[in-house]
Formats: sequence, C-alpha cells, structure tokens
Amino acid sequence: MGWGLISRYWGSFAAAIALTALGDVGAWLTWSGFLTWPYNSIGWYVWFPAAAAYVLGPAYQAEALRRANRNANTNTRLAA
Repeated sequence: MGWGLISRYWGSFAAAIALTALGDVGAWLTWSGFLTWPYNSIGWYVWFPAAAAYVLGPAYQAEALRRANRNANTNTRLAA
C-alpha cells in the first residue's frame, strides 16, 4: 500500500498497541519491584505517545475519506 493514509492508519494502530504493551510491561516491572524509582518514571511517559497513536488512526482514516470524496466529486464534475 505504500506510504498512503491507509497504511499510516494501520501503522499508527500497530505502534499504539506496541506502546501499550511496553507500558504494561513497565507497570508490571514496577509493581513486581524490578524497576525502581528513577527508572519507573520512564514508563509513565509511554502512555502519551500511545494515546497519540490511538488518536492518529481515526484521523488518518477521516482524511483518506475526505480525499476520496473530494476526488469523486471532481471526477463527477469532469464527466458531466
């Protein structure tokens, strides 16, 4: 699919899922006592990019739909 909006849509969800898994591992390591104070704070900041990636997915899809509608309207006017 190349680097189009649909591939970015799926890529953002894949990144969000991976970041969520990384955040969960960090939380588990903290709760288990394997990750102490200065290092467990890094795990807190994983949730911000994960949330942004979850938001980007529908934004890419909405933009792809907007572009498809715009192109369909342009082609309809040219055919008439």
